[in-house]
Amino acid sequence: MRCPDEILLYIGGNKTDCSDPGICPSYKASYEVAKITVHNYDICPKYNDLALMELSQNISETIATPICMPSENLQLDNVLYAAGSGMDYSAPSTLTDPHRKSHGQQGDSGGPLFQVDATDIHTLVGINHAVDSTDRPKTD
Repeated sequence: MRCPDEILLYIGGNKTDCSDPGICPSYKASYEVAKITVHNYDICPKYNDLALMELSQNISETIATPICMPSENLQLDNVLYAAGSGMDYSAPSTLTDPHRKSHGQQGDSGGPLFQVDATDIHTLVGINHAVDSTDRPKTD
């Protein structure tokens, strides 16, 4: 596992292929990681491939939308959102899935599944995992 001081997060942009912030003008800010909490990862079957990173400072709401952790008694909304870049970073799309069988797009694994309440509060309700390219909903 990497040490927190080996990781720098670029927040507020949408390019995933940039290693030098000097040539990534779409990024609004970079943040250092203070702590990493890893779930009970098992490398052989690749289960529980999940970690939380605590940043050394808060991210401004002008740069990114904050997301809340769910309470134990949270009621799921009828509409949920999944975020990710998919495999084609240059072609963002909105997925429509009236049958509720969508898993997002291939390449979105690890991205958040969330709901937004009437006051625009975003709450995490799940995480995209193992998206199958053969099970894609209609794209708008």
